Amino acid sequence: MIRKIIMMLTLMLMFVSVAWAGEFKQVSEVPVGKYYSDGAYSIGSHENELVLGILFVPTIKGAGDPHHTTFMYVIDLDEGICICTERKDYDSKNKLYQEHRYDRLISVPIEEVDIIVNALKMINIKPIMKMDNDRFNFSNALTGIQYNNDWLKSFQILTKFTVDKLSYEEKQQVGNLGVEMQTLGFYNWSKTVEGTLRKQEYELCKLEYELALERKASGKVAAAEVAEKEKKYQKARRQLQEFLEKFHVAD
Repeated sequence: MIRKIIMMLTLMLMFVSVAWAGEFKQVSEVPVGKYYSDGAYSIGSHENELVLGILFVPTIKGAGDPHHTTFMYVIDLDEGICICTERKDYDSKNKLYQEHRYDRLISVPIEEVDIIVNALKMINIKPIMKMDNDRFNFSNALTGIQYNNDWLKSFQILTKFTVDKLSYEEKQQVGNLGVEMQTLGFYNWSKTVEGTLRKQEYELCKLEYELALERKASGKVAAAEVAEKEKKYQKARRQLQEFLEKFHVAD
């Protein structure tokens, strides 16, 4: 998994030098007052570490290259943490005048640095990839909804057989025995869950289809894959529309 993450980052940065230089040459070109990464990175002391350089230029630029600061970040792909290990301050002549070394101290707002944010997003996805995809899929979820509906119907039948034999206190203790809950609540909330699942499936298929179209335009996927995504999208769209046409809120 770690190797896949590194390969993904490599593809993103394939046109950029991967050597950690410790400083940036294009200081005059970076946005003022923004934390900036030129995309360069290297593997750290272990294969599960990425080393990134971040450049910060103050709000006001001087003549030529302004005062600026470089940060070295280490991203631990296993632990999903980002550590600032080094900071260097340079004057307008690109001469180092102050250096700091940190131990597990994050001193740059990393949410402003796309390269780190993207890396951390992939890290956060890693444990999710271990999920049981056969169990946690759309089709299986709909099957579970049907099971729940069958169980609720059994509960309704059981209620009719036993409700007159229970005291008020016992009914309160069991709960959900009222006619309103068993006729309106059971239906409305089951349909709400089903509708949410169908809506999410539709939105996901739509995004996958739109992404496939963009990737096809840049020559990254074949027409067959786009056709497959479109078929899945149209199916999800049709099923959602059929659900909405039959759905009503019971009151």
